[in-house]
Amino acid sequence: MHAVCVVPARYDSQRFRGKVLADVGGKPLVQHVYERAARAARLDAVWIATDSARVEAAAHRFTTNVVVSGQPHSTGTDRVAEVARDLEAGIFINVQTDEPMMEPALVDALVALMDDPAVRFASAMSRIRDTRDLLDPNVVKVVCDGAGDALYFSRAPIPWPRGVDLEASMSWPDGLVAHKHIGIWRHPAPPQRSRRAWSSSAFSTGAGGCGSWRSGSIPRRISSDFENTL
Repeated sequence: MHAVCVVPARYDSQRFRGKVLADVGGKPLVQHVYERAARAARLDAVWIATDSARVEAAAHRFTTNVVVSGQPHSTGTDRVAEVARDLEAGIFINVQTDEPMMEPALVDALVALMDDPAVRFASAMSRIRDTRDLLDPNVVKVVCDGAGDALYFSRAPIPWPRGVDLEASMSWPDGLVAHKHIGIWRHPAPPQRSRRAWSSSAFSTGAGGCGSWRSGSIPRRISSDFENTL
């Protein structure tokens, strides 16, 4: 297989326990994410990786591609890496369950980035156009350099317009350009099928689980107009 998508589906989410099984339009959230990813033309398979028997049972109602973690994991990336250890594929796409309306074309765009050998990791972002999103700590913001490589992630409102006292009810400030992170990552196949090949050592975490990418591990971003709305 060339490209495989893995959806990490942790039941005990810190902010919303059982979120992956929350009912959205008659289906569990994880099913929406799975079905969206499965529509991507460049994927060979989509798998769900979970640590919960409840999620496993729910997922088996719509797919047989379910893996239950053999050990506890602190991040979704670690869960994807465990699945990657046993699958033969050149690219692994990690789609978070926060993205039930993700455009399949965005998955295809990330897979296509494999044509650039300089890109080791990749993710996606979209323009923020609402002041409420900029101020919302649940929306992860991202700052990039001139080449489109990610420099910093934060739940804080960045960049902040100089001399403006922003409030959620205000209209978008003139000239301000800000981006939010979309919860999808593209990883290369782990060398030697090592479960630790994507360790968090490449990522310097800060407040709120965000931080900056160190030199040598910087992912290429896709600036897109894909809007994820229910």
